[in-house]
Amino acid sequence: MEICKTDAKTILRFLTDAATFYDAHAKGFVEKDRPRLLRNMAKKLSKSLKETINQ
Repeated sequence: MEICKTDAKTILRFLTDAATFYDAHAKGFVEKDRPRLLRNMAKKLSKSLKETINQ
């Protein structure tokens, strides 16, 4: 199954929105680390998307 460019962009938006939500509502240490993990996943997905488009 392939993911189209529009779906990948939607996923990226959801990841960044989730990171922003966790930044605003984080209480514990694990919850404060989660935004970093979500942003790293978004960055990795974005990089992969750009490489796929350029090929």
